[in-house]
Amino acid sequence: MDLERISALVGFQEHGNISKAAASLGVSKKTLRSRLAALERVIGAPLLRRSGRSLVLTPAGVELAQGGRGLLREAEAALEWVANQGEELAGSFRVAIPLGLPPALLVMVLGHGHARFPKLRSKIYPVARPLALLPDEADIALTFEPRPEEGPWLSARLAEGVEGLFASKDYLAREGIPERVEDLHDHRLFSWMPPGRTPEVWPLRDGGSFIASLSHCSPDMGLIRHCVLAGLGIGRFPTGEIPNPELPPGALVPVLPELVRQRVEIRAVLPDTPRMRRPFLTFFGNLREGVKALPNG
Repeated sequence: MDLERISALVGFQEHGNISKAAASLGVSKKTLRSRLAALERVIGAPLLRRSGRSLVLTPAGVELAQGGRGLLREAEAALEWVANQGEELAGSFRVAIPLGLPPALLVMVLGHGHARFPKLRSKIYPVARPLALLPDEADIALTFEPRPEEGPWLSARLAEGVEGLFASKDYLAREGIPERVEDLHDHRLFSWMPPGRTPEVWPLRDGGSFIASLSHCSPDMGLIRHCVLAGLGIGRFPTGEIPNPELPPGALVPVLPELVRQRVEIRAVLPDTPRMRRPFLTFFGNLREGVKALPNG
């Protein structure tokens, strides 16, 4: 089946109208309409219908667009596979990452990758639940979540960090330094929203937990980090062993590190398919090398 016609249908589903779909594919509206009409003749069923003043997909159109998206991915994968038989890795990939990862660290890792594989291209999506985008909206997820149990997945640990409590020097000088977990009740508390866990339940090193009354929580750990830096309160979020170049030394002071602290891992996860295996296992290796290349990494 003509992939250009499938692309026309998938483009229409993604953008919702003829003009935007045509622009995204770099063709005229007339050409796009012609491809859709030709596809309808091949299928023998209408793929679009009028709804008020707009065009929408019919049930047959929706089903074909969903199947066509996979067909286009496989065609793209075949091209990338041929391109990657040489020494140089090429192609494009979509990466879902947790909200709030320090941009400066990401830039360093991307810079390392660009130096090694200048023909690689990426689209990066910061989201609350990176795994939820696999496999339809992302090819790779960097996540604090455990490896999925169902389905064929490739997974590797990229780095470790520490989830703990932090405050600014100014805040602690103004409000006092907690000496016991119970003292936290006297402070404004902030927390990131750990994937699959309750933000109000703070794990203790001895295996117990502390139930926090939170002023604010968010899946964006960067937002919580900035609230803490601004002196708004004590915050719970993960930090890496690699220093964040955007933070002055000593800007974040650990709070009760001997009591409220646990290790966390950030993992790379992707579907284990022939399309993904060679180029994206190389991508794994590139990420690991990029992390190792960071200062104190």
